[in-house]
Amino acid sequence: MINLADFMDLSKNERKSKKRNLSLEEFNCIKNSPTEILIKLSLSHDIKIREAVAISSNTPIEILEKLATDETSVRVCVAYNKNSSKELLTKLADDKHFLVRFEVTQNKNTPICILKKLAENDNNEEVLMSVAQNRNITPEILQKLAERHNINVCLIISKNPKTTSETLAEMAKYCNDIVREIIAIHPNTNLDTLEELSKNYNHEIYLTMAYNDNITSNLLTKLARNSNYNNEICKAIAENSNTSSELLVELYKNCNNDNDVCISIAHNNNASPNLLNELADHKDPIVCYFVVLNANTSLETITKLQKHEDEAVQEAIQKVIKKRFS
Repeated sequence: MINLADFMDLSKNERKSKKRNLSLEEFNCIKNSPTEILIKLSLSHDIKIREAVAISSNTPIEILEKLATDETSVRVCVAYNKNSSKELLTKLADDKHFLVRFEVTQNKNTPICILKKLAENDNNEEVLMSVAQNRNITPEILQKLAERHNINVCLIISKNPKTTSETLAEMAKYCNDIVREIIAIHPNTNLDTLEELSKNYNHEIYLTMAYNDNITSNLLTKLARNSNYNNEICKAIAENSNTSSELLVELYKNCNNDNDVCISIAHNNNASPNLLNELADHKDPIVCYFVVLNANTSLETITKLQKHEDEAVQEAIQKVIKKRFS
């Protein structure tokens, strides 16, 4: 049993000489103490005790304000505390130690104007990365962060759904290929940026771009041809709902009957009845299975596939005939 009196009754000299390595149980006991106890413990000469007070949700704001001038580890706990006021967090945002500023960026009470200030002026990468991850961040602040040209920060920005097409376009000009891969699939990336990214063949960028829901069939055609009909890229293109029926035929003719590409083509709702009829002759039963399930498959093709030996194909045929042709 932990007795809080053990932490409160030490004389000043004893406190100085008895530095404690608090166990987790002791730390939590102090942290969960009533307010009147925390006020007394805030005067402790033991830094670990003051840390527990600084992080407690029961500690009043006036005590947090005093602890905000304490040692670095205590200030970090104050910045972490969800009861710290906007005014206190604003002061801590100017702290000399980056760990304090880092915790300020993590706190839900930190004003947007402080996030913007840190985005523009802080030089610590971890602080900037934390600003980029803040759930309250605005597109304007994301743009300010992008202007710092820090690749690790840009990596986070490129994943944020709030990042604008303008910011993504600028980052695409100077960021490395890892960031550009993410930009290539970002839903806010505009067609001009996608066109720019497609100018020089890069397998990973092409692959992620092929999955972009906003890409045009013309640009998908360019990806297929520039990649020399790489099967992995062709599979991704075949899965895209923007791929035209003409491009699906082109993919089929150039994929050397690759199973994965043909499965994706058979699954695409833009596949024409004629193309699906050709795919029905594929040796892979999985291709034939998806041909049967495609809403564009003709009764003629379904009838042809009734001779297929695969049990799953036969089951699919029965369901489709009952649903579409009965």
